[in-house]
Amino acid sequence: MSMFELNAVGLTPQGNQALGPPGHVSEIDRPRQDLRSTFEQDPLPGEWQAPVTPGLAVARETARALIDEVKKVLQRTNITASLPAHTAPHLYSTPIDLTEQVTVPAAATGYATVIEYTVQPGRWARISGYGMNVTTAGYVYDGTLLWQICVNGVPVSNLLNIAQQRGSIIQPRQTFFVAREGDVVQYQVQRAVAGVSTIDVEMALVGWTWRPLMNKEGSRSSVVV
Repeated sequence: MSMFELNAVGLTPQGNQALGPPGHVSEIDRPRQDLRSTFEQDPLPGEWQAPVTPGLAVARETARALIDEVKKVLQRTNITASLPAHTAPHLYSTPIDLTEQVTVPAAATGYATVIEYTVQPGRWARISGYGMNVTTAGYVYDGTLLWQICVNGVPVSNLLNIAQQRGSIIQPRQTFFVAREGDVVQYQVQRAVAGVSTIDVEMALVGWTWRPLMNKEGSRSSVVV
């Protein structure tokens, strides 16, 4: 843009700096100045100023309050290009990949915890899969053994008194539940029907953890799931 063109729109080569005497407003700045004049009582030089009435004062205070609330909303908004952290693991997520083996006694017993995981401070966890294998030959998943998953001692809905095989160590069954900081997740097995011999079992629990207030690990929608 030439110097002549800059002068025509009220600009200098250094940027958006108005040319002219003090108080002069360029054509580019005029709409912004007009808007400010409406609410801040800062009229242009020589411009007629409407008297301040109670209604106008209320309107100004309402506008200021609205702007303040919009600013607060924007400050609380997490703008990110990534998916929510509870839906998919991210670069900074920590994997949960736990497996254990246990020999279940022949006598009928209550539930015993085989895998226990406590969510670390400052993190939340998504449990995405679980599995079990009975390695004793001939076992047919007839209800002799039962499995369940608990959070803080309470069974997760639809994950209690499982008699059939759901997933395996190699290919865990998909599931979805979230545990918060400090929650204790327990994967348990029970001998519901007594027998004459012990039964060997493998169990697995998988998922990931994330820091819920870190933008780079997904949006804060993960905090309210």
